[in-house]
Amino acid sequence: MTSVGRTMMSTTLSFAVVFVVLVSPLHVVAQEPSPPPAYLFVIESKIASEDAGDWANAVSAMAQSHAKHPDGNSWATYSKLTGGPDETVRTFFPLDKMGNLDEWPNNRRIVTEVMGKDSARVILSDLELAGESSERILSWSEKLSHPDVQFRPAPYAWVVEVQVAEGQMTEYAALAQRLVEILKENRAGTWMVYGSALGGDRSTLYYFYLFDKFADVDGWPSRLDVASESLGAAEAARLLAALEAVSQTTTSLWQLEPELSQRETR
Repeated sequence: MTSVGRTMMSTTLSFAVVFVVLVSPLHVVAQEPSPPPAYLFVIESKIASEDAGDWANAVSAMAQSHAKHPDGNSWATYSKLTGGPDETVRTFFPLDKMGNLDEWPNNRRIVTEVMGKDSARVILSDLELAGESSERILSWSEKLSHPDVQFRPAPYAWVVEVQVAEGQMTEYAALAQRLVEILKENRAGTWMVYGSALGGDRSTLYYFYLFDKFADVDGWPSRLDVASESLGAAEAARLLAALEAVSQTTTSLWQLEPELSQRETR
């Protein structure tokens, strides 16, 4: 990690003072398809630059605790590479079903049993350095997604947040599904779409485009070009214009923070 933002990438873990979610493994076995999780528990936080170092060290120690503990959990932490002076972090806990939430172990217990009472007291205190934070549960949209065969947390994520106009979700979904089918037919990349299930704006959709290196982005096809090949230039332009008429988008770039993640499986 070469910057404060990269070291504290998981501000979403501010809640971890109390608990960390039990989730399905993020590692996958070769040759075995691994679909995206049905739900994602997401915590997004901002951390002041002056607190980033202590906070990141605490998250790293917490991750080590969960890796060593028989009841430890798994998660992936991403830091935002575009933004303001404070560090913005998102931590993702995949859930097979909502019932996984009933199995959450106590984070304080895990850290204390691995690190000892004195070290745990410091770690848990520093985790509270995370400032403003929000929590939400996202649900996977199979109809709008075209995921890779193997689900895994990639080194980078390009995230497109789509705010659908009030009362226009049905129209947006119909238009988006038409475009998705065209992109799938032309093998125009892979992506995952999640919508808010609990704690978020239900009119917002999150498109996740995962990639390994920035050179990969150079090969991403234009939606207009792909749609034009199937529909013709005029019809493709009308389809994209119709989507833009009922939605607004914002984009952001995120980087996986391995030291602030816990991806060991048992």
